[in-house]
Amino acid sequence: MSRVYKLNPDGTTTRMKRKHSLNEERDLQCILEQNLDLIPGDQIDPLYGVDRRWPVDQFRLDER
Repeated sequence: MSRVYKLNPDGTTTRMKRKHSLNEERDLQCILEQNLDLIPGDQIDPLYGVDRRWPVDQFRLDER
């Protein structure tokens, strides 16, 4: 498992404790609402999806 560290004001690092989420989608939404700078707006193409066609990276067929 990878570990996450935070950078302290004095330049040292502190390992963050793992926290399990009961509702990951809700928790992530709350974090994004409170930290809009985490959403890379400069990487979003405003015209992407305008014609309602979406790129398909991979097809998966049901083999029933």
